Amino acid sequence: MRISTRVIASFVGVFLLAPSLCLAIAPGADAPALELPLFKSTTPFKLADYKGKQAVVLEFGQSACGSCKGMSDFLAPFQGKSKNYEIVKVNVDMMGGSEKWNKLMETITKDEKVQMKMAIDPKFTAGPLFGIRATPGIAVIDKEGKFVGSLVGFDDTMKKEISDLIDKVK
Repeated sequence: MRISTRVIASFVGVFLLAPSLCLAIAPGADAPALELPLFKSTTPFKLADYKGKQAVVLEFGQSACGSCKGMSDFLAPFQGKSKNYEIVKVNVDMMGGSEKWNKLMETITKDEKVQMKMAIDPKFTAGPLFGIRATPGIAVIDKEGKFVGSLVGFDDTMKKEISDLIDKVK
């Protein structure tokens, strides 16, 4: 009996994705410990550093993703709008840290109207912890280190939903 390539690929995809489906946390639960390198910094981003001080909005995206750019442009005015939270970009490009990637990030960050911290996660290990399995996506963690919620994707119809999620930590 011959099994098609499509059937095999489907099973492989399910087995590769299944572990990450179990990793997402429920709203109200303690956010997982998260530590990632920061672009142009020797000090890493540590989610624990914000506990008791400030909420965090993690923006997951890629440098060559049009929807990710749209999400970044939409979130830019939120940065600095409230001292209750900080937005931290989490770049998930597969070439994170390479010389070519660093030059690309220099260009992108120089062009941005509002500067944000940029954490580097080239293996996309952090997103699934918050239920984010594709980019763009955001995860919101409150001042007490509790997971508030996450959203995946971006288009004009999601702007209110994103704003409402961020408003939960104002």
